[in-house]
Amino acid sequence: MARAENIQADEGALSILAQAAEGSLRDALSLLDQVIAACAERLEEARVRQVLGVVPAELLAEMVEAIHAADARRVLDRVGQLAAEGYELAHFCGEFTKLVRNLMVARSCGADSPLLQVPPRERERLKTLAGLFGEEDLARFFQILLRAESEMRYALQPRFHLEMALMKLVYARRLAPLESLLSELSRSSVEKPAGGAPRTSTAQPPQPLPAKTREAAPPVEALRAVAPAPNSAPVAPATSSPAAPPPAIAVDARLASIKARLFDQSKKFLSSCLEHVSGWRFEDGEVKFLYAPKDALYAELLRSREQQEALRAACAQVLGQPVRICVTLEEQGAETHTASLSARERAERDAGVEAFRKTFGCTLVEVQDLSQE
Repeated sequence: MARAENIQADEGALSILAQAAEGSLRDALSLLDQVIAACAERLEEARVRQVLGVVPAELLAEMVEAIHAADARRVLDRVGQLAAEGYELAHFCGEFTKLVRNLMVARSCGADSPLLQVPPRERERLKTLAGLFGEEDLARFFQILLRAESEMRYALQPRFHLEMALMKLVYARRLAPLESLLSELSRSSVEKPAGGAPRTSTAQPPQPLPAKTREAAPPVEALRAVAPAPNSAPVAPATSSPAAPPPAIAVDARLASIKARLFDQSKKFLSSCLEHVSGWRFEDGEVKFLYAPKDALYAELLRSREQQEALRAACAQVLGQPVRICVTLEEQGAETHTASLSARERAERDAGVEAFRKTFGCTLVEVQDLSQE
């Protein structure tokens, strides 16, 4: 059409007309008439961009470079330049989103891909800019810009939304992916430090229950003690020993493996509940988790059927055999004291009775001591 009208137009100018028409021949002819009226018989890319309000490719490329350099001031200065020169900021956001898409295509398929509808001289620039970012960065940029573009349509101050979106792009590369953080947590939970026992979290790791807790000491203290070896003297508390005994290390490592297994299975909530256990043990095919009274909420959450099934499966995979799961609270006093309580007092302090009462909203009316029959 331009040749028939004896109009000289370079490839860049025609490419801008085609992109602005967005596939509509009628719109392309209308835009061609507008630029002919403004530029006469010679259509140059820079002049056509100015007439149609299309953001210069150099400015878009400079914005990408500023984001890569994490230069927030330079990014905001370019937004001010766009506003001062009369460009529509919503249109710029759309153009920048399209550039990020082209960078993703160039990064994934190469700059010579037919999916890129750009002039040949633009392909080399896309190849260079695409090499500055990874696919994950570009995908994150695209999502941020799409949200900003949607918000700007009805915003009273679209410039603010654009500036905040571009600031997110500047700092987005500093964010570590959630998957890598979870993997690092799982890996560090089973690693053994050079001078001591393995760590499962930043808090003090829970110690295993001795086999005969009730006969040795009150339950609360027993949870924090280390199981003694057969025919040996009682072991001092962990705080007075520089290193934990080998049996405690092995059990803690298995507990850390259970937590890591739950993380890998996307059971993050269930794994976080295990962070609050005050003690645990595995014997006779039963895995018993104990919680302090102040953490009774976590114990109740683990008693649901769905959570029990997931926890049972993870424990079976780590321990190598089918297991039963028991979740209970620490007792408030020694067994000798408990034995002196009446049947009603023991029932009122029983964790199972308390959980039943809270679940069904019932009250304790009568207690019958079956041990006396």
